[in-house]
Amino acid sequence: MEDKKRSKSSRGRKKAALYENLQLLRDVANSSSSSMSKTSIVVDASKYIEELKEKVERLNQEIGTSHISSVQNPLPMVTVETLDKGFLINVYSEKNCSGLLVSILQAFEELGLDVHDARVSCSDSFQLEAIGGENIEGQIEGNMDAQMVKQAILQAINNWSETNEQKTASAQLSSETFYATTCSNALSTIKSAVNSAVSKERRMGASLLRLHFHDCFVNGCDASILLDDTSSFTGEKTALPNSNSVRGFEVIDTIKSQLESSCPGVVSCADIVAVAARDSVVALGGSSWTVNLGRRDSTTASLTAANNNIPAPTSDLSALITSFSNKGFTAKEMVALSGSHTIGQARCTTFRTRIYNETNIDSTFATSTRSKCPSTGGDNNLSPLDLTSPNVFDNAYFKNLVSKKGLLHSDQQLFSGGSTDSQVNAYSTNLQTFKTDFANAMVKMGNLSPLTGSNGQIRTNCRKTN
Repeated sequence: MEDKKRSKSSRGRKKAALYENLQLLRDVANSSSSSMSKTSIVVDASKYIEELKEKVERLNQEIGTSHISSVQNPLPMVTVETLDKGFLINVYSEKNCSGLLVSILQAFEELGLDVHDARVSCSDSFQLEAIGGENIEGQIEGNMDAQMVKQAILQAINNWSETNEQKTASAQLSSETFYATTCSNALSTIKSAVNSAVSKERRMGASLLRLHFHDCFVNGCDASILLDDTSSFTGEKTALPNSNSVRGFEVIDTIKSQLESSCPGVVSCADIVAVAARDSVVALGGSSWTVNLGRRDSTTASLTAANNNIPAPTSDLSALITSFSNKGFTAKEMVALSGSHTIGQARCTTFRTRIYNETNIDSTFATSTRSKCPSTGGDNNLSPLDLTSPNVFDNAYFKNLVSKKGLLHSDQQLFSGGSTDSQVNAYSTNLQTFKTDFANAMVKMGNLSPLTGSNGQIRTNCRKTN
């Protein structure tokens, strides 16, 4: 900070000197007592004045650029010192503190640290001095060291920053009244079609929810997942996480066709997918949430991003946390969103290794599941992700994890002696907390990098660009 002040002070002195020289030259040019040719003085002075003006302008631009840079790129400073029974933590960020403190405290909670003493200052910047110590059981989890604590806090700050950016993006979206005057029947049409599809096949609710997730995690919620491959275009449907797996395209087609008949060229495919996901959860007993509207459809897709960005069913806990963190989600939000596996089914090929080779699994559950998934063959045989109530959006998924009955390796990783065990326990015993947290996380996911304004297009057919 001192270097920055000295730099600005130096520039100020330079400006003052330049202006002083400029004024002296003007005085000389206006003097009638000079022994030199007045014309010569004026010509030479005018040239020098122009040079000085250019230098002053460059200094103004330099100062302005420096100021903008310091505002746009504030780097948080975090120091962590080891104490006898905990850590002394100092955080300074030039960004203000709206929501930042909550993110840092969530990091403490996920680390298993209790805040024993803290001082917080919030004005134009954010300062925190805190002692994070042993938890209520009188212990610090695992082999935690100062570097681990520092990295967790830096990650929390990064997640908070990305969330703010996403809020800025979502601010470009409008409320659910976006189509009130241009297509007043949009939401009712989507809801009716979803309810009809789910009543015919309960599994379709999970499929439409998953379709939204697989869309948003690849370059944002832009309906890129709906684009079909052509001889000159490669979409995302053949990506490993999507091929022979993602479903619900025909339901989206039906909705789009109905809306094109009543209000052509108005409702985007991306908005249809987002609303259909919400209505599917509600149809199966889950909580509703507000879907901001105004997304537009992409004209491109990315097979590579689809292969790389969507978490695999074989992911371990650290990979899951990283994958969701890359999109701005906390570990807690990742656990909440994973609760979507309380509905739907998975193919044998995605859980065969778990039921035959893993030890962190209930033996009776493993044996019964093997009857649906032989050690060889039957790759596309299905088994419910939640064997208790696969067609009801409840918290049975988390109860199953506590009982070591998670179907996928990535499911059981949430409750396997790691940092998310406590969150799984909490959701397994409190249905309403899970539903609320899930709904909030879905709002956040629906706001991932939307195309708005003049970006993208409103496809007339969701399977191809206009």
